[in-house]
Amino acid sequence: MDSSANVENEPLVQPESIKLEGNLKEVWQIWQLRRNFLCLLCLLSVSSFSYYLINFKLKNVKGSLTLNTLVSQTSEVAADVVSVLVYLALGPRRGFASGYLLATLGALLLLCFPDNIAMIPFFVTVAKFGVASSFNTVYLASVGLIPTMFASSVFGLCNVAARLVTIAAPVVAEQAYPAPMLLCLLAVILGTGISQLIIVDLPKFE
Repeated sequence: MDSSANVENEPLVQPESIKLEGNLKEVWQIWQLRRNFLCLLCLLSVSSFSYYLINFKLKNVKGSLTLNTLVSQTSEVAADVVSVLVYLALGPRRGFASGYLLATLGALLLLCFPDNIAMIPFFVTVAKFGVASSFNTVYLASVGLIPTMFASSVFGLCNVAARLVTIAAPVVAEQAYPAPMLLCLLAVILGTGISQLIIVDLPKFE
């Protein structure tokens, strides 16, 4: 009687456990890690490109350069704090989505109302807050979505790819309106979609 009760109380599906050997190629061989690696690579590239594009574009945005820069940097500091709280409360998918959706809204406002000088500081704040938040979330997620023994190597590879993509940011920023903000808008929308492909429920690694 006791034995049957114990059997009924046991989970029907035992948690999957994978023993790692410490070889970096395992990141590619294990499909969950491979997907997370590719997602992080794309998200860091999107965040880095958008972040620096907005910074370079500020000098061409109408209104006070001093005021726009001030609100941009203030929103970045606030985003770094808020992104940690959102990530801990909602997880990586919603953390990325919230940042990218704010960036999408800000970029869309800058794209649609480039001559509204009174509101441009607010538009810049929204866009920079969203991009900086998603940028910071990549750093947080890289530790939680990749086993510790591979986290630094994987992030290093992602960082190399992101820096290569970011080389285009100052070039794009110098293009005529509306190309820079349009590309920024497309990038953050792409980031929103990619962030939902992240595998949160990973196997147990040993």
